This record gives sequence, C-alpha cells and structure tokens, in this order.
Amino acid sequence: YQRRVHGVCRGSMKSISRFFSSSRTLEKKQHEKQLRILLETERANELFPPAEQDPRARAGLSEKEVAALIKMRRVVVRKAEAKFTRLSPTQLRFLDDFCLVRYLKARDFVVKAASNMLVATLEWRERMRPEDIRAADVMEEMRAGNMYIHGRDREGRPIIVMHPAKETSSPQSTKIRALLYTMERALSLCGPGVDQLNWVVNFNGPLQWPDIGTSKETISIMSDHYPERLRICVAFDPPGVFTAFWAVCRAFTAAKTSSKLHLVSRRTVMEGKPNPMTDLIDLSQLQPDFCGSDPWQYDFEEYWAAELRDDEIKWARRVVSSPYADAPLLSSGDGALHHTHFPCTTITGTTTTTTTTTTTTTTTTTTTTTTTTTTT
Repeated sequence: YQRRVHGVCRGSMKSISRFFSSSRTLEKKQHEKQLRILLETERANELFPPAEQDPRARAGLSEKEVAALIKMRRVVVRKAEAKFTRLSPTQLRFLDDFCLVRYLKARDFVVKAASNMLVATLEWRERMRPEDIRAADVMEEMRAGNMYIHGRDREGRPIIVMHPAKETSSPQSTKIRALLYTMERALSLCGPGVDQLNWVVNFNGPLQWPDIGTSKETISIMSDHYPERLRICVAFDPPGVFTAFWAVCRAFTAAKTSSKLHLVSRRTVMEGKPNPMTDLIDLSQLQPDFCGSDPWQYDFEEYWAAELRDDEIKWARRVVSSPYADAPLLSSGDGALHHTHFPCTTITGTTTTTTTTTTTTTTTTTTTTTTTTTTT
C-alpha cells in the first residue's frame, strides 16, 4: 500500500513538474515572439518611417485590414532581408503601402500568402529587371504598332492598345521584354491616386495567334507580379474562335484576373448600347479602330522619338534617396514624364538649389514646366 501511495505521489509530482515546465516554456516562447515582433516592427519603421507613409493607401480599409497592412510590412521586411540580406533602393521604393495593399487584396488580406507572393515578385524583378529595360531595347519589336500607350479612361488610367494582327514572329523572350517595358512605362504615366491600367485589344484584321507559352507567361506575369494593376481588358470585336482560345487560357488564370476580360462587339458600340468599354472610356480617347473619335494614328518615328527622349530624361534624373548608395533609384518626379502623343500631359523638370551655413540650412525648390523644349 505504501509503495502504491509513493508511486502515485511520484507520478503526481512529475505531472506537476511537467505542467510548470511547459508553462515556463510557453511563457518563454511568447516572450521571444513579442520581442521578435518588436524588433521586426522597429526595423520596418526604420526602413519605412511612419511619417513618410502615404495615408491615401489606407483609404477605404477596415481596422482589420489596416492591422493586416501593418503586419504585412513587418513580415515582408523580415522575409525579404532573409532572402536578399539587405533591400536595395529600388526594392525600397517598390515596397510602398500602395504595393502592400495591392498584394493583400490579391490574396484576400491573408498576410502569409500575400507576403510570400510579394517576396516572389521581388525575386522575379531582381532577375528580370523590368525597370531597367530601355526604349531602344524594345522599339524594333513594336515597329508595326502591335502595342503602344495612348489615351486615358474617365478616371485617368492609361490605356495600352494592342493589335494582334500586327504581332511579330519574334522569340518569346523578346515579346515579354516589350510587354514589361510597356507595363512599366504606362505605370510611370499614372497620376496621383491612379495605380491601374486598361488594355484594349483590337481583333480587326488577319489574326496572328500567339503561342500558348507566351500567352501563359503573360497571364502569369499579370496575375503574380502585377496584381490589382489591371482595371479592365477589352477584347474588341473578337472572332468566334477567340472564345475557344480564351477557354483554354482561363484554365490557368486567376478568377479575379479572368473576371476583368470583357468581349465587346463593334455593333454594340456603334448602336450606342451600354458596354464595359464605353462605360469606362470616353470615345474621344479611342481611335477609329474602336469606333472612337480620336484622329491620332500610330507613327513609329514620331512615337519612338518621344519615347527615346523621355527615356533619356528619366535616366538623367536618377537619384539616390535611401540609406544605401549602392544602386540608383528613380526620382519621385518620373511620373511627370510624358510624350506629345499622350493626351493631357506635359514634361516637367525640377531644379533644386540648396544653401548651407554653419547655423541653419535653407532649401529652395523651383519648378519649371515646358511643353516644347526640355533641357537636361
């Protein structure tokens, strides 16, 4: 009986000991987690000071979504620095609150999925370098006018116009580089509060079908690395076989992306019936190919002379504005670079003069706008 009692007591003591030990372990883990969150938050605030964050990025977000945004910034900094050791100035510029919100929306505000998607995009951009593609690198691919930027919708979003009938037989890598240049260029033309684009695809003329590989990679790039960038994609006057082609592409397209494609016939526009294209884009911004009233026509020499000029201005204005000085960073004024065939735009140059004394520092900024001549 005594041995039995002693056995029960020893078992009880072991259970009590394990209980307190597990409690101490749990408290230690919670303390370590709180400390890690604190350090990650301090690091995120160091790279992205709260005073410099644009409050417009949080407009329309609920308290729960704002909390997800704050956590997203912390988690992305941790994962990105683990992957790249340190973030370059270009990556720091890319990771603003607007970017984080777009990726959160693409993954229904699930921080883990959104952060993994964003880190994958950082790796992809580090490999592809879309911001470093120059106009001279892709102009020959678009000599026939198979893709260009022209016009804006009613809310100021740029329009990318495509003509599959003028598609070239270039390698897939060349076509993808041309697409990336056009996307980055169109995004640089977005004004304040605008972060989406429109695609209008004209199917008139003999159709040159892109291969499935190019189509699949294009859809993958738009879904995975440019989430929430596409406002609408209009397939204008598509042939009947396009429906079958799109049925194949839809199989590997995200539901959010596929829901933005709309088929619009010429008859619908000419008869004035409601349709997604004219509901969003005024006919004055569309060319006659789309039943619009804009007389502008694509001219290779004129279009790319303006692109090359603006490209030189953009690269001449590259500045460093981050804690790291190992890589150039585009200045915040790059969105003001526009060419003459893009409506409602000007070329803006900024001259800054700084005078420093031993006691005070005075900075004076003068902005000069010109629409005819630009001096760099």
